[in-house]
Amino acid sequence: MSWWTITPIVVTTAGVMLLPGLLLAVALGFRRLVAVGLAPLFSVAIAGVTAVLASLVGVSWSVLSLLVATAVFSMAGYLVARRSPLRTGAYNSPPKDTVGLLVWAGLGSAVGGVLIAWRTVTLIGNPENIAQRFDNVFHLNAVEWVVSTGDGSSLTLGQMTGNTGAAAVYPAAWHGIAALVVQMTGASVPV
Repeated sequence: MSWWTITPIVVTTAGVMLLPGLLLAVALGFRRLVAVGLAPLFSVAIAGVTAVLASLVGVSWSVLSLLVATAVFSMAGYLVARRSPLRTGAYNSPPKDTVGLLVWAGLGSAVGGVLIAWRTVTLIGNPENIAQRFDNVFHLNAVEWVVSTGDGSSLTLGQMTGNTGAAAVYPAAWHGIAALVVQMTGASVPV
């Protein structure tokens, strides 16, 4: 497998990391670069909360559960933002993003992306390679656990190692997002 063949997987991952949060950010009234900047944070928050709620009501963790939750959270965010006293003044009409700002933001993102991609390729070598460290083995197994069980909840992920009760609690938002990418693309967990 080459780095070029995983392009659809990278694009899918970017979509999962950006689109749900971007929809929520826009619904809350954020515009332009601020909405794009907040999108990954909001996407991870939506995924983490949704995985916990889905587990509590017995719904399997999937892209469908993420889409439904994104719509619900975005609608709620829109309704809250419409009634917010912050809608007046600067919040309601933020300054325009100038062409220069957009160009520099795009250029900075492109340069940063290329440097990170180059370093990643040189360090990892092949997309299927994994670090031979105990921590990595745990996290890859956790993603496989979420894919296999359909449960991406932070309240239950620790059950993978035999823990129960409070000991089963482990932050699982990253594992849930990675599991969605596996489900959507058919990629192996290491990739």
